[in-house]
Amino acid sequence: MTVKEAKSLKPGDKVKQKMYGYIFTVEETKEVRPILSKDYIEVVCKTDTGEIMKHSHKELLLCN
Repeated sequence: MTVKEAKSLKPGDKVKQKMYGYIFTVEETKEVRPILSKDYIEVVCKTDTGEIMKHSHKELLLCN
C-alpha cells in the first residue's frame, strides 16, 4: 500500500496483511516521522476476534 492510500483510510475500511492474508478492520491511522528513516503510516487494526494490532502501511493491501 502506498502512503497516499494509507492516508485515505477511514475507520471501518478493510485491509489485508500481505504475508499471511489476514483481513483486518481499520481503527485509526497515525503518521510516524522517525529521525533516521523515512516517514510511514501506522495503521491500527482490529481482528474479527477483537484483538488490536499495529502495522506499517507497507505490510498491508487494500481489500475491495
